[in-house]
Amino acid sequence: FCSAAGAVRSKPLHCNGVPLPHHLCLADRLTRTCVHSQVLNDKLDAWSFECLLHTYFKVDDIRSVGVAGLQGAEYLDKANGGERKKEKAKLVEPRNFTDRVYVAGTGALQSMASAEIMSGNEPVAKVECTCSRAANATWGTPTPSPDLVVWNPFEQAPGDLGDEYEKMVCVEPGLVSRPVESLVNGRLTLTQTIIPL
Repeated sequence: FCSAAGAVRSKPLHCNGVPLPHHLCLADRLTRTCVHSQVLNDKLDAWSFECLLHTYFKVDDIRSVGVAGLQGAEYLDKANGGERKKEKAKLVEPRNFTDRVYVAGTGALQSMASAEIMSGNEPVAKVECTCSRAANATWGTPTPSPDLVVWNPFEQAPGDLGDEYEKMVCVEPGLVSRPVESLVNGRLTLTQTIIPL
């Protein structure tokens, strides 16, 4: 599992011994924040990977939070054994343990994954994510589109999280519904933009 959760760390991130270059650009609070995470295979063998940009949004109360823009998308319900379902609701409202992987290429999740975090009836932020590959790399498959994960552990929160689950929601773009095959000298960039609304 590869994670860009430490995008603000000063030391390089690694996955299976492979460095993960990353870049975090912080703009004015009223504009946007971007995170770029790259996976570069400079080894002599191809390998597969998953990547997830762990993004935790602070909220006043999880019971008043919803995530819009996922209606019609298919998701893997990891809280229920990974069962594949289709989102029927206009607003995903995590009111108990929620761990859903919204699958790229379904519903509105096409080449760009996008969702809005709502507090009550008001949008507070928008998450957008794209994926690109280096032009000089040879890939045997099309560029993957990003998935979007909605997560809150509720009572299953790890001990160090305590009751903080009541004041956060994770809306995490990544490549997790199926492993991505990396070719030798292949470079893939996952870009996330967070826009306050």
